[in-house]
Amino acid sequence: MRTYRNQHGFTLLELMIVMAILGVLSAISAFWMLDIFHAARDTAAITDAKNLLTIIHNNFLDNESVQYDSMGPDGSRLGITEEDGATPRVSVYGLSPGVKIKFITTPNISSSNPDVLGTFNAWLYHSLGTKDPLDISLAGVGRKVVQCTIDEAAGVQEYIIY
Repeated sequence: MRTYRNQHGFTLLELMIVMAILGVLSAISAFWMLDIFHAARDTAAITDAKNLLTIIHNNFLDNESVQYDSMGPDGSRLGITEEDGATPRVSVYGLSPGVKIKFITTPNISSSNPDVLGTFNAWLYHSLGTKDPLDISLAGVGRKVVQCTIDEAAGVQEYIIY
C-alpha cells in the first residue's frame, strides 16, 4: 500500500478556517458600508437644504411670488404654484431622489408685498438615511433630519442638522 506524504495542498480544516475568517471580515465590512450609504443619503438631504435656502432667498430678491409648500404629484418638485395657490408655475426646486420634505409651518414669504416679513420652516430627510429612533428633532419621521429656517423679521437664514 502506498502512503501519501509531502503532498502540497490544504486540508479541509485549513480551508474551513480561512472561509470562516473571510466570512467574519465580510460581515464587518458590510456593516461599515451600510453606514457609508446612510451618511451619503444624509448628505443629499443637507445639500438640498442648503440649495433650497439659496433658491428661496434668490426668489425673494427677484420678487418671485411662490407658494413654497405646493408640491408636484411625485413630491420632489417644490413651488409649482404662485402665491395665490391657483396659478401654475415652473417648480422652483427639485429635491434629490429619496429626499423628502415635511413643512413645519406654511411658508408665507411674500415677495409681492415688501412690507410682509415672512417665515419658512421645513424638515428635509432622506427616506433611507440614518435612523433616529429617539427622533430628537421631533419631526416624527424617524430619520436624521435637516431643519431649514428663514425668518425675515429676525434676519435668520439657516439650516440645523439633527
